[in-house]
Amino acid sequence: MLINTSAIKVVAAKELRDIRRDIKSLQVVFLLPLFMVGSFVATCLFMLSMSQNSQIDLDQPLELAVSGAEYFPELTQALAENSIKVQPYSPEKNSADKGVAPPYRLEIPATAPNQFAEGHSVNINLIYDASKNRDQGELNRIRQAIWGLNQRIGQLRLLTRNVAPELINP
Repeated sequence: MLINTSAIKVVAAKELRDIRRDIKSLQVVFLLPLFMVGSFVATCLFMLSMSQNSQIDLDQPLELAVSGAEYFPELTQALAENSIKVQPYSPEKNSADKGVAPPYRLEIPATAPNQFAEGHSVNINLIYDASKNRDQGELNRIRQAIWGLNQRIGQLRLLTRNVAPELINP
């Protein structure tokens, strides 16, 4: 059984001519999957680098500028227990030194000892720039330390009144 090779040559030549004319369709068929795989790998690598940069090292002490730390030593101690190093801050001294303002700071009012002794909430202010997303992890760490102190004080106050602290969270 002999195959007519001239017919195969004619068909092959026709197909090669069509391929040369329509090279863009071949580029889509072969290059688009390569492009998609490359962009997927690049996106995965970018996400991994972003997650590594945003992780918080809890062993590394965090520095927090606090004005009025002497008015509420319980809070200073709670911050120190959570590896948050308290740095004294005064607006007058900072403006006189023309130093760079800290990215976030805590303000404790002078009325804090009286409010705490009377059993009232102490109104403290955490001042930060909400547009800086890179500081959110550190700010959450500071908030958790403050909320932990608040919960501990609330439980101790309930115990002094012979109320079970478990009743706070039913």
